[in-house]
Amino acid sequence: MSLNNLLPPFSKAKYLIAAVFYQTAAVLAFSMGSIALLTAPARAQSTAVAPLMTPAELKILTERNQVRVLDIREIFQTDGKTPNYDAGHIPGAIAAPYSSLRGPQNNPGRMIDEEKFSRLLSQWAITPQTHVVIVGTGGDATDFGGAARFYWTFKLAGIHKVSILDGGLGAWMALKYPLSTVAPKVTPTSIKVKFDPALIPNHESIAKAIGVTAVAASAKGAKPAAPISTGVSRIRRCMMREADSRRP
Repeated sequence: MSLNNLLPPFSKAKYLIAAVFYQTAAVLAFSMGSIALLTAPARAQSTAVAPLMTPAELKILTERNQVRVLDIREIFQTDGKTPNYDAGHIPGAIAAPYSSLRGPQNNPGRMIDEEKFSRLLSQWAITPQTHVVIVGTGGDATDFGGAARFYWTFKLAGIHKVSILDGGLGAWMALKYPLSTVAPKVTPTSIKVKFDPALIPNHESIAKAIGVTAVAASAKGAKPAAPISTGVSRIRRCMMREADSRRP
């Protein structure tokens, strides 16, 4: 998801703000997951999954057919780094373009509604017990923001076994792991989801996460306490620390 592909009404600054929102939301979901891991019984912990997954870990799981891989790149890639989905994707991966979660043209950052998301989950053959792995290009912070938006939306819908491929398809290809040109045939599910309002951050929680203490004043033209890019970096570091803490 390159900034060059954004819809015209939205500037780079507004898109970065949207990216911060979804990355912040993902951090909150990560944090809640950590608390659950610490307080859950041992039996429940055995079903937990790490928020970040290495290509080597994913390769093993795909060979065992134990995950549902969602390729969130757009069908026709323009980044010059990875092939179009039809020309090459992780074996077994389903095409789930980032744009499928995007809001209307006049507000692409708007949340998807429960009914539409349920239809997508059914189409992608996902159930509440499915271990979902999200795969982006792995190119830059905005690409990671797209993966974080998927991650958070799944958590919002009560689907907790979700991981993001660390480095995206680029990292997979760098290791010369196999690609497939075959789209998998899957059976739609009858899943229906309801969103958890506790996972929807407000202005105050976002401001705290990125170190901005005057979001409201900033909206009126005042200078924020920290640039948005700094906030994105802080959030990414937080997510990486969370992932590292879960590795054996």
